[in-house]
Amino acid sequence: MTDTPLKIYRFIPLVLLLLCLTYGLFIISYNNPDSFIAGHIVIFLGMVCFTLFCLSSIITIQIIYDGKEFDNIIYPALGFISASITILYGIFLYNHDIVYYKVAGHNVLGLGLICLCIATETIICTKFNIIRENNNLKSDPTQANFSKNQSRLLILIPIIAVIIGWAWAIYLIMYPDVNDNFIPGHVMAGMAMICTCVLAAVVTSIKQIKNSYLDIDKKIWPGLAFTMGFISLLWGLILLIMDKNPATYLSPGFILIGISCVCFSIFSKLLLVSRSWRYEFRYIQSVPFISLFLVLICFSLSFFLFQGAVNDINIYIPARVLVGLGSVCLSLFAVINIVEISKVR
Repeated sequence: MTDTPLKIYRFIPLVLLLLCLTYGLFIISYNNPDSFIAGHIVIFLGMVCFTLFCLSSIITIQIIYDGKEFDNIIYPALGFISASITILYGIFLYNHDIVYYKVAGHNVLGLGLICLCIATETIICTKFNIIRENNNLKSDPTQANFSKNQSRLLILIPIIAVIIGWAWAIYLIMYPDVNDNFIPGHVMAGMAMICTCVLAAVVTSIKQIKNSYLDIDKKIWPGLAFTMGFISLLWGLILLIMDKNPATYLSPGFILIGISCVCFSIFSKLLLVSRSWRYEFRYIQSVPFISLFLVLICFSLSFFLFQGAVNDINIYIPARVLVGLGSVCLSLFAVINIVEISKVR
């Protein structure tokens, strides 16, 4: 099988980083509070795409070149650097006295936590070929593996990110009238759901590397990701239906629907790796289309909101943020396709 599709899928997240970066800067150039918030969210959704590029690169290198020591260091390092930059910049924005700086800071910090979780998965995928060998019941006991303490540390990192994300979201929602906390509180909850989905992916990868992935795991971890996506979707719809104040309910409602698409995309990746674990999954080549369908939902919803924002400024921010969320879903589509190719090679 030719390696060209793998190489193409590998660089899709990098292209989407450039899209989010340029589009985010363009939005900020309008120089108003809504543009400032939306532009920063889109730019740092691009950083999420970049960490997914690091993930797609390390998996592709493992498949094609059987892994190289330099690549096994540089891509996880780049992932953690991008996460650190995002978190620190979020803290920088939050420490300003201007309210819309604080709102942007909350969102950027949440995206930093997502980058941190994905960067952890990138480290784990330096052992991606061990997963493939274990899946084929051809594991080599002499091959370098993660120790028990290393495995615990790698799982602990996204657990900490999930705890911080949920704690931050609960705090913001409890004090909605302070510094316009209502919108970032709900959005932060959505980002905590994405972190929870990535945690499920991290645990799945660790268990498959350690050859301890059981039938119950095939239900628990994809089920957790699906639950997060369903809760995010339901939460967003409830906010839209309640709509007590369009200025505060519409924006997080639509963004949570976009976040649910990201969660369901991660679910599709977990569905792929669980159903194909030591089993001939008939529909393996159809799974990536779940993520592609979710990409279309994000971009289509964004197009409708762009038109609606002409007469309703309250949907100005989600119309633009959904472009970034669609880019993340498309990046996940690329990663899922790479994993799917590895299963059929």
